[in-house]
Amino acid sequence: MHFDTEVLIIGGGVSGLCAAGLLTKALGRDSVLVLE
Repeated sequence: MHFDTEVLIIGGGVSGLCAAGLLTKALGRDSVLVLE
């Protein structure tokens, strides 16, 4: 899961950020703050 998230962020741009946001909410982590 973690590897897939990183790939989406690097190669997906906005789509990656949206996907990462949903995943971070599911994981309950503050990774979204790091991305911002």
